Amino acid sequence: MLIRILSAASQDSMAEDTVELTAPGVALLAALREVVERQAHYARARAEIEKAFKADMGTAEVAAVDGAPVFTYRTTLRTSLTQKLLKQHFPDIAAMCSETKRVRTFNLLDK
Repeated sequence: MLIRILSAASQDSMAEDTVELTAPGVALLAALREVVERQAHYARARAEIEKAFKADMGTAEVAAVDGAPVFTYRTTLRTSLTQKLLKQHFPDIAAMCSETKRVRTFNLLDK
C-alpha cells in the first residue's frame, strides 16, 4: 500500500483530505521526482537542439541525411478562437458556451 489514510472528509466536501505516504510510497515519490527532473533536462536539451536546427534551416522545410528526409520544419496557418475577444464582443454567447467542471489536478510540491 502506498498511502495510509490520516483523515477522510466526505466525498462531496471540498475539504482537503490528507493521507500519509508509507515507505513504498516515499520510495515511489523519490522515483517520481527523479523522472520529473530527467524529463525537464531532456526537454531543455531537445529545445536547444531543435533551436540549432531551426536556425540553420533558412527557408528550407525538409532536412535529409543521404537524401532521405529526417525531419521537417514547415510553416502552417493556424486559426484559433480568442476567448478574450469572444467574451468582450459577445458576452452572452460566451456565457452560453462556457462550462464549469470539477477537476482534480496532481501537483508535485517542492521538497
